[in-house]
Amino acid sequence: RGGKVVAWNGQPLRAGDTVRIEVAPAGFTHVTVFDEKTREVLYEARVPGDAPTLTPAWQLDAAPGSESLRVVISNSPVDQARLEASCRVEPASYCTRFTLPRE
Repeated sequence: RGGKVVAWNGQPLRAGDTVRIEVAPAGFTHVTVFDEKTREVLYEARVPGDAPTLTPAWQLDAAPGSESLRVVISNSPVDQARLEASCRVEPASYCTRFTLPRE
């Protein structure tokens, strides 16, 4: 916000804030970020090596309500059809959700 880069600790976000996700692959090779509401793939990429890496930044619009993202780290790309299975049954993936509240 305002040119400052800080680790997000749950504080509400504002329209215009930008968000990036740090990915620590821990042996996995792909990251896929979904919009939790629409299940749209926002980002998918091969993760280079085991070092933590950052996704591109997303800028929040002025829409009301919180933003909810689902991040899947796996050994192959994950599409909408495999999203739920990747998060429930596939042992070769890690899945987490982020809900970003708005002011």
